[in-house]
Amino acid sequence: RHDIVLSQYDVVLVFANGLFDESVGVGTEIADYIALGGNVVIGSFYWQGRSDSGLGAVGWGALENLDPYTSSGGATYTLGSLGNVVTHPLTTGLTALTSTGYWGGAVQKPTGTTVVASWADGTPLVGYRLLPGGQRVVGVSLFPASTALEATGDVQILWENAVNWAGE
Repeated sequence: RHDIVLSQYDVVLVFANGLFDESVGVGTEIADYIALGGNVVIGSFYWQGRSDSGLGAVGWGALENLDPYTSSGGATYTLGSLGNVVTHPLTTGLTALTSTGYWGGAVQKPTGTTVVASWADGTPLVGYRLLPGGQRVVGVSLFPASTALEATGDVQILWENAVNWAGE
């Protein structure tokens, strides 16, 4: 089982570059890894692959119950910039961020999620859930493989903070 192999890591990064049929199996194994004490950082385009995206996706299985967001559909492919930022280890050094696309697509779950940074349009950028066993599930509504042409500003700081905090 892959969740056993994953348990050697403090944190796992989950994101997708489009929809794929094996997402239910992957999501279930990631949920099993979390149940074993694992921590996860989720990035775009994960949310457009959720079963509630309206895009006909098969979903991410049990992981959908644990992540900090639901889906608002597909990611945004227009210019976005940093909005509200709350002081938190996830936002240390996060002062500027823009993206020409590949961001958003997420909506804060009504309970259990804390959002510490948002896009200028109010879409959650960085949020997290602390699970009963102390596991940390962080959502970052930006594609982690964005290039300098797609995202500028404190992109590296954003992802370093997410991985470091989730893995503590």
